Parts: sequence; C-alpha cells; structure tokens
Amino acid sequence: MTSNLPKNGKREPLNEGSAEFAGGDFGRYAGLGMQFALVICLLTFAGYALDEKLGTLPLFLIVGVLAGFVGGLISIVKKVPPPSGSRRKSS
Repeated sequence: MTSNLPKNGKREPLNEGSAEFAGGDFGRYAGLGMQFALVICLLTFAGYALDEKLGTLPLFLIVGVLAGFVGGLISIVKKVPPPSGSRRKSS
C-alpha cells in the first residue's frame, strides 16, 4: 500500500481551491441539511399531534411545516458564511 504523504512525511496545508479542502466543508453542509430536514419534520409532527388533540386538522400541521421551514432557513443563513469575494452594498 502506498502513502499519499510527501517524502518528508509531512502533509502540506490545504489550499482553499483543493478538492480535499472542499471535502471538509461537505460534512458541515450535509449536517446543516440534516438539521434543516429534522427541524421541519419535528415541527410538522408537533403540529399534526396538536391538530389531533384539538381536532383542528390541518391548521397546526401547516403552521408546523411553515415554522419549521422558516426556522431552518434562518438557521442556515446564520451559519453559512457569504461566498468569498462577494461585495455587500453599503448604504
């Protein structure tokens, strides 16, 4: 079995453009996607359970789906940095 390490045995720091660097972000963004889906599912289930208890189907089911989507989206927007090199307009 061959090693991918250079002859000196030390690994070079990853450049932002390298495939290995991008792979490190994959786990982070996959986790955010899972969190987004989980928030929607949990609030949908909570809305459905509340509707069953109160007999108001589908009122709280719809509210749960929308609240989950908005909450998950806000969470993603806060955690994902803007693309490098992007400019924000100052007003």
